[in-house]
Amino acid sequence: MDKESVVLGCGCEVFGDEVEELKQRFRLLRLLIVSTALSMPLLWDLPPCFQFVLATLLQFGPGLYFIRNAIRGLKSRSLGMDLLVALSTTVIYVYSTAVAFTETENIKLYYLCDGVLISLLLFGRYLKSVAIYQSGEAVRGLLRLQPKTAIVLRDGIEVEIDAAEIVSGDTILLRPGERIPADGKILEGSCLVDESLLTGESEPVQKNPGDSITGGTLDREGKVTYTTTSIGEDSTLQQMAAFVRRAQSEKAPVQRFADRIASIFVPSVLALAVLIFALWFFLLAPGDWGKAVSTVCGVLVIA
Repeated sequence: MDKESVVLGCGCEVFGDEVEELKQRFRLLRLLIVSTALSMPLLWDLPPCFQFVLATLLQFGPGLYFIRNAIRGLKSRSLGMDLLVALSTTVIYVYSTAVAFTETENIKLYYLCDGVLISLLLFGRYLKSVAIYQSGEAVRGLLRLQPKTAIVLRDGIEVEIDAAEIVSGDTILLRPGERIPADGKILEGSCLVDESLLTGESEPVQKNPGDSITGGTLDREGKVTYTTTSIGEDSTLQQMAAFVRRAQSEKAPVQRFADRIASIFVPSVLALAVLIFALWFFLLAPGDWGKAVSTVCGVLVIA
């Protein structure tokens, strides 16, 4: 099967290799479990040094997922949401670390906010990877209906060949209980074909000489010989799979709209964060870098 090379935010190829999709899915699940486990103790009033250790493991463990995606986006000159997430979590971590090691009274750390943010976003990416895998299974399920081999009549002799070697015009022998290996027209005999794959109807359809049959459907009763008319990407089954693949990989109108907004939103938020920092540091609370940075953290997290 041809692979679509569309890569989504969770890092999964759309309808690519099944094993690779599962690896990506379980990688996200592991990151989510680790992130949640490291974030839970931050709910308690732990000493700053313990919070720092947990937050460091969190930031440079599960948090690296977003940082790496942000770096890849920058290399391709794309300011995506991963950049905003990476900046937000990094600023929160650096600010909280500076406070933890410089302040002695009224210490207010934001490590928990960092952990919750990373965990929630990883949970969203995991759900997306599950959806991609399920969609890919729909396409792979269609293609698995095509049999691996076929019985071809050549010079009056029955020869079993790989289904991929079938060419247009081959005469194929079809027996009861076998799936049809390629589209074609019946030459001799009659059969009952289960076309629920195409129509959703469970009642078999009678097929007689001259009738068309579709690859992937099931011959429930009757022995026929038929000549192939469409193979490979021109077959009905492959066209159905390609249609589902395109439909699932194309973005919905609302998602395309969100992408356009994100391309403006991310640079705007970064510019706003710089403006707010300057406003607090130079005007509202002159010289109070702690207040300025904490306000910027709030802006980035909310964004």
